Amino acid sequence: MPPLPYFLSLLRLVLVGLFGVIFCLMPTVVAGQGGSFAVRNFSPAEYGAHPQNFAAVQDQRGFLYVANAAGVLEYDGTQWRTIPTSNGSMVYSLDTDGEVIYVGARDEIGHLQTLPTGALDFRSLNALVPEADRDFRDVRHIFSIRGSDNEQGVYFVARERILKWDSEKIDVTRAAAPIIGAYQVEDQLWVQLEGRGLFQLRNGQLQALPITLPDVGQSELVIKAILPTKEDGQLVVSLRNGLFQYNGKALVALDHPANDLLRTGLVNDAIELTAGNFAVATAYLGMVSFDLKQLSYLGNQGSGLQDQNVVGLYRDNLTGVWALLNEGIARIQWGASIRQFQENNGIEGQVNDVLRFENRLYTATLRGLYVLNEAALPTSLDKNDKPVLQRFEQVPGLDLACYQLMATEDALIVASADGLFSWDGTQLRQLRSAFP
Repeated sequence: MPPLPYFLSLLRLVLVGLFGVIFCLMPTVVAGQGGSFAVRNFSPAEYGAHPQNFAAVQDQRGFLYVANAAGVLEYDGTQWRTIPTSNGSMVYSLDTDGEVIYVGARDEIGHLQTLPTGALDFRSLNALVPEADRDFRDVRHIFSIRGSDNEQGVYFVARERILKWDSEKIDVTRAAAPIIGAYQVEDQLWVQLEGRGLFQLRNGQLQALPITLPDVGQSELVIKAILPTKEDGQLVVSLRNGLFQYNGKALVALDHPANDLLRTGLVNDAIELTAGNFAVATAYLGMVSFDLKQLSYLGNQGSGLQDQNVVGLYRDNLTGVWALLNEGIARIQWGASIRQFQENNGIEGQVNDVLRFENRLYTATLRGLYVLNEAALPTSLDKNDKPVLQRFEQVPGLDLACYQLMATEDALIVASADGLFSWDGTQLRQLRSAFP
């Protein structure tokens, strides 16, 4: 490698990396910025339990709790611990009222309680369930609702039963058909019954809501989430039919660029990230985030996730997003001011410098000068329904070692192994052929 000339030390240094580059951008998610948020993956071997995970919550201390096939996982930021249920069953759902963490498992419900040692343990509530209703199977949803006196309580939603705990007793509501979705809409519990539509639980009875679900063809519309929006109404996320808006009377299909991804990816879960920003967990494409107008991010194996089958999502109190995976757990630093590009984004060779010139991102590597093609967001699919990653493309004529970059008013100055070059975005001009 030719030695770097002395005057290059006057140019701005940036973060360098062997396989990729991390650099600062604006702290908000803006279409066209590209790159991936930093991802921290936790393998089953690292947390010491079953690969499958389903849901997560945090307690007042900031400890994370994960619904895992082996029980409830506790993470204090350093170590993982498994809290089994009484019957050792799979845990599917968690919720908290801010003080108590509630647990939904297979044929078991309960909550975590503090032992004299300060550690948490599982306390089963099954003894309070009427004996005829104890075969309720998988509890997929839990809602701690603080509404009117009659409706206030913790609701454990299983396939055909809703178990309400009011801290003293458990009341059971049996559904006339399988429950294929459950949602908290303000202080109300709504459920979708297979083939029958939407119902609201009132005074222990399921009452049909006057909402006609759109006709989506041979199979019925399956709702995976109902989320608040900044405008009146709710955002409705379906299993395989995209996004809808509920305006208080009907569900109206929402024309949104995320629809193709959501229809292809098959939705498992959806959450509100911040006011007007949402994230959806999919079975095949990872995590998709967007606002009501545009896509903003696609988190998948190409952007660092160890598994693209995202079963559930949880936003922690530091704005990070936990992805509960079919095989593992990951934390995505969503909304952070740092993004990363890697080799799969087309960067070849050791990265030496990064600079924006005329609103385009350039990187100098030992293999040449590259510019990011930002025309395509990292949120589109190719002809095989695979996510398309933003890629860096080599600037013609600079396929040699490039060391540092500097921007002037009308050109990008490139220091390379063959001297100094000027690039104005369309034309390359050599300024100097050799260093002193």
